[in-house]
Amino acid sequence: MIYVRVLFKESTHDRALSVWGCLLSADDDPWANLNVPDGYRLEMLDGEMVLVKDDSVAPKRKEIDCAHIVILNGLKDTYLYDNRVMTDSYAHWAYLAAEDDPVVTFAECVREDSR
Repeated sequence: MIYVRVLFKESTHDRALSVWGCLLSADDDPWANLNVPDGYRLEMLDGEMVLVKDDSVAPKRKEIDCAHIVILNGLKDTYLYDNRVMTDSYAHWAYLAAEDDPVVTFAECVREDSR
């Protein structure tokens, strides 16, 4: 298979396509093994094949499993963490550090150590 990049202006479009056709046999398709992402199509623009968004294809809805995401509501912000990769204790101390309230952090530390 021969790969050729053909650049041309609109005025030489027909000539470039005929050269392209001569270099490739009827069975050769340079784009045959190209996996075009869903929602896009190949189109010739300014002498090059480019990916163009295909508005006729509806986007696929992706389901996201959020059962393992935990929410911590703070005074300054809302914090999210994944309890599959972070322990609740570590997340709690990271939350207290992010909130930057030394009095609450001290009280939590004393409460935790007294158990």
